[in-house]
Amino acid sequence: MINEDMIMSGKNMGAAQVPHLAVWDIHSGKEITTLAPGPRAVAGEVHCVAVINENTIVSGGGDKSLRIW
Repeated sequence: MINEDMIMSGKNMGAAQVPHLAVWDIHSGKEITTLAPGPRAVAGEVHCVAVINENTIVSGGGDKSLRIW
């Protein structure tokens, strides 16, 4: 959970199934935005997401790595 109005989840996109993070509005159920991984993306799907503070998000990937966003 980001705050009382938004949550975050993993999302695979494109033919290569590149992992992204999606931000969702809790009340409407609509996707607000998607965060792209950049050049050092993890391989495989996103298994977990933790919001550390307003500037730092950590995700765990299917390749057993952590990515700091």
